[in-house]
Amino acid sequence: MNDSPTRLLLVQDHLADAGLLRAALSEASSTNFAFRLVHVEKVAEAIALLQEGSFDLILLDLSLPDAHGMDAIMRVKEAAPTLPIVVVMGLDDENVAIDAMRNGAQDYWVKGQVDGRLLVRSIRYAIERKKADVQIQQQRERQAILHEVNLAVTSTLDLQAVVQILLDEIA
Repeated sequence: MNDSPTRLLLVQDHLADAGLLRAALSEASSTNFAFRLVHVEKVAEAIALLQEGSFDLILLDLSLPDAHGMDAIMRVKEAAPTLPIVVVMGLDDENVAIDAMRNGAQDYWVKGQVDGRLLVRSIRYAIERKKADVQIQQQRERQAILHEVNLAVTSTLDLQAVVQILLDEIA
């Protein structure tokens, strides 16, 4: 296991809810899971931190002063497309949860139903799922480039043109 703590960005405007999440994480924290939690109350603050800092995961409330619902996910996802997002919702609404996951969240939690051990597992799994998603996307991009190179190389018998096409694609 990695010795450095998992860096979490919590975007939550209610201090009591933020405290409950912090307590759940602290209770489940062990030698196998160390974390560093940074708490902000608005999406704009989160975006500023994401531009200057390094995080492993975002815990995102869907009801914030400057973003609500899927808008919050989309704004955070745009600012940090490779970071996993775990949504923290006020209501146990399966439709909203599914919509959140369709829009880029890796998992969701309902406030007041947070179990520390399950939250830690959710965080770990979300990080791994997002890593796998990013790797798959990178592979797709590589395959698309190789396909373009293949089409370019097979489109002409002129060696100089083939070399120039290869150099352009490599660049």
